[in-house]
Amino acid sequence: MKKTTAIIVLLVFALTACKRSPSLDVFIVDHQELPEVVSFDIQGSMISDMGELTPNAKQALETLRKVNVLYFPVKEKNDSVKYQKDIRLLGEIFKNEKYQKLMSFSRSGVKMQIYLDGDEDKVDELILYGKSKEKGWALLRVLGDDMNPSAIMQALQQVDLENVLQASGAGDKIKPMLKGVMEGVEEESE
Repeated sequence: MKKTTAIIVLLVFALTACKRSPSLDVFIVDHQELPEVVSFDIQGSMISDMGELTPNAKQALETLRKVNVLYFPVKEKNDSVKYQKDIRLLGEIFKNEKYQKLMSFSRSGVKMQIYLDGDEDKVDELILYGKSKEKGWALLRVLGDDMNPSAIMQALQQVDLENVLQASGAGDKIKPMLKGVMEGVEEESE
């Protein structure tokens, strides 16, 4: 009897000790299949093929492997409970020291944050996270190999992003989140 009790106590201890902090990968996988979440991926090659690029821009965009996009639109009052749960979980994920916050800003009532994983000049993961109680939350994760964010931002100016979204089949799906966001920026202090 004592052996059985000891084994059960050890198993319970082992299982609770192994509890990991939430991860962005698990969040994305768990949410991609939910019917209320708009989700799509864009391959890096699709982005570099959309526009006439300078050699430097093409080289910068070739470091992109994949872009994950998730958008949870708040449509009804019942959605606000799920919205609050998700943003709390994302807040916990971004507390991980792996993610460095580059900046926070607001556009048309949408609070946005940019995070990176890696060195400032050699980034492996770049995340744009936006939230609005009225519109919902959106997550854009760019995966790559030793990406240079400033070079990519310059290169993206040569890409027709609307065509990329249309080609990925997502053009109309995320318009509610983007509507009005592209105008006026207010920097937030940390």
